[in-house]
Amino acid sequence: MTEIKIIKTDSELQQALQILTQAEYVGLDTETTGLDPYTCQLRLIQIGTTKHTFIIDLFHTPKLAKELKSILLAETPIKILHNAKFDLKMLKHHLGLRVHSIFDTMLASKVIGGGQEGESHSLAKTVKRFLGIEIDKTEQTSNWAENNLSESQIHYAAQDAIIVCKLYQTQLLKLCDLGLLETAELEFDSVAAIADMELAGMLLDKEHWQEIVKETETKHLAVAKKLGQALEPGDLQMSLFGESTTNLDSPNQVQEALRRLGVPLLDTRSSHLQYLAKEFPILEQLLEYRSLQKALSSYGLGILKFIHPITGRIHANFFQIGTPTGRLSCHEPNLQQIPHSANYRSCFIAAPGNLLIIADYSQIELRILADWAEDNVLINAFQTGADLHCITASQMFGIALSSVTPEHRSAAKQLNYGIIYGMGPQGLANRINRSVAEAERLINRYFSTYNKVAHWLNQAGQEAITNKEARTRLGRLMYVNTSTTEKLSQSAIIRSGKNMPIQGTSADISKYAMMFLYRSLDKTSARLINNIHDELVFEVARDEAKSVAKTIEKEMVAAGQKFIHNVPVLVDIKIAEAWLKQ
Repeated sequence: MTEIKIIKTDSELQQALQILTQAEYVGLDTETTGLDPYTCQLRLIQIGTTKHTFIIDLFHTPKLAKELKSILLAETPIKILHNAKFDLKMLKHHLGLRVHSIFDTMLASKVIGGGQEGESHSLAKTVKRFLGIEIDKTEQTSNWAENNLSESQIHYAAQDAIIVCKLYQTQLLKLCDLGLLETAELEFDSVAAIADMELAGMLLDKEHWQEIVKETETKHLAVAKKLGQALEPGDLQMSLFGESTTNLDSPNQVQEALRRLGVPLLDTRSSHLQYLAKEFPILEQLLEYRSLQKALSSYGLGILKFIHPITGRIHANFFQIGTPTGRLSCHEPNLQQIPHSANYRSCFIAAPGNLLIIADYSQIELRILADWAEDNVLINAFQTGADLHCITASQMFGIALSSVTPEHRSAAKQLNYGIIYGMGPQGLANRINRSVAEAERLINRYFSTYNKVAHWLNQAGQEAITNKEARTRLGRLMYVNTSTTEKLSQSAIIRSGKNMPIQGTSADISKYAMMFLYRSLDKTSARLINNIHDELVFEVARDEAKSVAKTIEKEMVAAGQKFIHNVPVLVDIKIAEAWLKQ
């Protein structure tokens, strides 16, 4: 039976700390009046073991909470939390407290799950899965702003701090059994950087954004009208106003209208449209229409609702293990998918007196592939600093380097990156507007040049089939045999076997970089404000920008060198007023 005690005096807290500091690990949790650190209040802090759990009520004894600083920053005991990112944001924003030596039972559950989709990692589901225990979460949505909390609320709050201690014991053994402890430790060590990134947010130039959306709407209407008119000869029905009645957002209606115009479409997927666009220019109009439509639906005025009323910034939500390969994902809004075009990205700006630093790994996935495959030709290209895409183009097309055109280079670039994702002849043909037979010849020449890449990719695909899993260099695991929704085909397993080790290792490098930089930039004004996989964006005081940029480059290179040994790791750095690389 666990003793639960509400701490009311400093002497009681000191007695509690004496007990807690002798423990190997403690459970840590908070209760709040809402989910937004800028608008809600921090009500309770619960910290304890399975024998003794202590609660600080910040509504009645707010000053006691800061006395926890010494134990929260200490390397021991280990602090066990579930969804630590949430609690770290609350503790830092409201009390200025940081937490070191973390074990996050939610992240541990995801790491152990090996990227299988459809599994819930809520505390209740995680406890049920690992401990076989049902826990009551009814009080989670109760009113935590009440002056006096009920006995049921107190026991609920304590329960969460107690149960994570039990989860820790089981999950730690499982992580060790699966060879995933180092991966989990990376996740635990980088969660503070991600929490701080969400707290920092990005500043959007609202007026500039509205201007761009208005321009996009005008262009969208013009393209829609032109496309509708182009479809008229193939339309059997006309509106009373002489306009085409084809719904441009209906793939079936568009396909039927195009068929009557003599365009032999099997479907209206973008890759298929791009392949036929040179022969049928109307498809270029359809692709442009869809691009503008996507821009308006995904990046229209709707993004403005995410500007926080207190901070004036956008605080997106990042899922730390957002994909099966370990990459971060982002939503509300998705800042990782803001178009690369200068007009959109120029709207994301530094606050007055600050600058942005955009730091981007150069061809990191290709460098990982070269190093892992030990392909001497590819390694040499990186070591000499030659233009890899031009070298590849020269080999693919059988021409001298001096004869490589931008079109040749573009085709080679498509293959260099596509090969990691298992792209075949049809995919390459669609991307470079060549026949499937020609694309197949180009791929064969590619593998003839980079023969060890071919060997490694083939081996990785076959190992995925045999082992039903793929791993990064760190050991991060992704099961590739099944998902919770459907069986994967053998070709899909092979593609995952090739791609996951590369993309997952890139994700691991990015997380090491965030972890290193969170620590090394602690005494500066710099804050991480966005992660776009192998690109990190920081905001910093103008007078610190140059020195901070050097630190960022140094730490990002160091993170890359943990996994890449035979190829130089390069980071492109840009200091600017807005989120622009040029």
